Amino acid sequence: MNDYKRYCRNILFCLMAGILGLLSFIKANQGYPDLYIPRAGQPLPDKVDYKLEAPLTGLPHQAPVYKYKITQITPNDATELAQKLGLQGSVEYDSVMKRYLVRDGQKQLELEAESGKWEYHDYAVWGNVELNKSIPSDEEAIRAAQTTLDQLGIKTANFNIRVIPQTAGGLMGNEKIVRKDVYLMRMLDGKPVYGVSRIIVSVGHQGEIEAICKFYHELEFDRTVELKNVEQAYTELKNKRASINIHPDAKTAVIKQIKLGYWEDAGPSSSQIYVQPVWVFRGDAYVNGEVEEFDAFVPAVEGVKIADIP
Repeated sequence: MNDYKRYCRNILFCLMAGILGLLSFIKANQGYPDLYIPRAGQPLPDKVDYKLEAPLTGLPHQAPVYKYKITQITPNDATELAQKLGLQGSVEYDSVMKRYLVRDGQKQLELEAESGKWEYHDYAVWGNVELNKSIPSDEEAIRAAQTTLDQLGIKTANFNIRVIPQTAGGLMGNEKIVRKDVYLMRMLDGKPVYGVSRIIVSVGHQGEIEAICKFYHELEFDRTVELKNVEQAYTELKNKRASINIHPDAKTAVIKQIKLGYWEDAGPSSSQIYVQPVWVFRGDAYVNGEVEEFDAFVPAVEGVKIADIP
């Protein structure tokens, strides 16, 4: 009988230990997957002497995590969006790329079935550098972009806006602006979203809309989480457990700013369903007496790392 009681106690102890271990694991990574943040295309320096000048006070200890609104895009969705854009073609489905296509002459809409991201181009004018265009001012381009997005039902209040002129020519000193791309960069909880989270509206001749690219998922609040200590994130940066964009010949780097942002993955909803906070480090790298800006991203949720770093 005593052996039986001892056996039961051992079983109970093992069960409790397993449960506590599981709870500790869940608490450690809070149930969120590793982030797919691209590494810099250029090689990293063998060793960088990082110096921290950015203040560590006033940084948040908690932040919301958001998740994708999972909705399966249908042919009717593609038809409705195409009609709003003025396209009259029929809907085709590309089973390989998992996207819907609508073509109307040289106008084309591509709508991803899993993510809801889409691109519209009028190829008669977009990228056509031979046309003689009257390109609007930055302010006029922004107004044209916002008016079009309002008509499409896309709210832009939580986006930062900047305009990038696109040019052609220049070999013989005759460079000209062929369109203006209005970038609308998403903000969440007052913080910038890095990665693909943006809208790009290409504005051409007299404010004509040449292209629209909606590169983000619709989101909803998931929950508020405790953040990784920023000193720990700094250690991960120094140990190359971060996505670091720095000159390959840098020997010394001074971190002058640390802030919290978010990262949205470029992949489909099936590979990543959360938009998680990240610590963003910015500063100056010193290369042979010259100063080069650098930045780095470290996942901010405790227990989460960059997916391709062992």
